Amino acid sequence: MIKSGLTTPEGLACGPDARVYIAESGFFQSGVLGSRKISRINQDGSDYTIVLDFDTTPELMKSGGPEGPNLMEDGPGTSGLMFFNTRPSGSFPHTGSWSATRTGHNVRNVLLPFTTGSQSAEGTDFLISGPFNRNFLAVDDEIAGNGRVLRAAPPFSKPQSGTVFITGLDSPNGLSINPLTGNVYVTEDSGDIKIFTDAGAPTGTPLSTLGNEPRKIDFDDDGNLYVATTNGPVLMYGPAGGTPTVIGSVSNGNGVAVCRTPDHKVGIRSSRAM
Repeated sequence: MIKSGLTTPEGLACGPDARVYIAESGFFQSGVLGSRKISRINQDGSDYTIVLDFDTTPELMKSGGPEGPNLMEDGPGTSGLMFFNTRPSGSFPHTGSWSATRTGHNVRNVLLPFTTGSQSAEGTDFLISGPFNRNFLAVDDEIAGNGRVLRAAPPFSKPQSGTVFITGLDSPNGLSINPLTGNVYVTEDSGDIKIFTDAGAPTGTPLSTLGNEPRKIDFDDDGNLYVATTNGPVLMYGPAGGTPTVIGSVSNGNGVAVCRTPDHKVGIRSSRAM
């Protein structure tokens, strides 16, 4: 464990600086709404820092807490931007998807509010190939059977209403792009991980999570897929898919991220709802 006492972590991401970025939604804990923020920590658990505090950021003061964080690199060695969704937290509503620098500056609304119910807006990622290369994707966990993935095109300088990229999903949650194929992987609460092309068309047979409920997912550079589940097991699928391997267990797993250390070794980090 690298950090405890977080205020309802709703996913995490590893940045180009090899640090872990955590979306803390502040969702009710014991009937109390916690602090809404994005924090950052070194992989050894040192230097925990609040990067973006919603209570003191004018653009986000009226937003629900963050979830589904991701970092976009503009090129090798660049700092990139943080992207994240918002979820209803207490009296604070979902306000769409946002971006900011890794130091919490230049906060911008990327996607306007896109869910009409009380469900969460979940995973995010960026297409790396195909007709919508570099488009931002966001999961809309709306209604069972009518969940969607929306996309927004760069340069992200103005808020967009978003274009439906995938529809008809059963309470989707996590989303990640296969670095070897460019295909889009989306988890469903039903237990499936569905696969789509970089143009949004269904492809292949869904991966089975063997009765576990998948949440967030992430790929490493070799095409291995890591899955956090609410049941506890953390699963890994090889590049060929097939039957997953259990590589660990995290109670109420609600996030997983593949991190690169400065020597380029890969480490798997996961979070849980507290």
